[in-house]
Amino acid sequence: MASLVKKVSVKGVSVAVFENECTKGDQTFTKRSVSLQKSYKDKNGDWQNTNNLAVEDLPFAILALKEVFAWNYIKPEIEDVDF
Repeated sequence: MASLVKKVSVKGVSVAVFENECTKGDQTFTKRSVSLQKSYKDKNGDWQNTNNLAVEDLPFAILALKEVFAWNYIKPEIEDVDF
């Protein structure tokens, strides 16, 4: 079962990162997947989620995706440096 390991939200647009343990042959490895969604209030004031974004949401999606990218690819390299 996939588990949530990171979530970044910018102006209602969220990027969630999940990890799932996979086995291929005799090797086990971790695979990450990403989910992108927008939260909004409907006409009744209830929170809803959608995978459809308006053009105006794109800058917020880009910022959230960049942060997840940095966390996934850049931060691990920085943590491995000995000072």
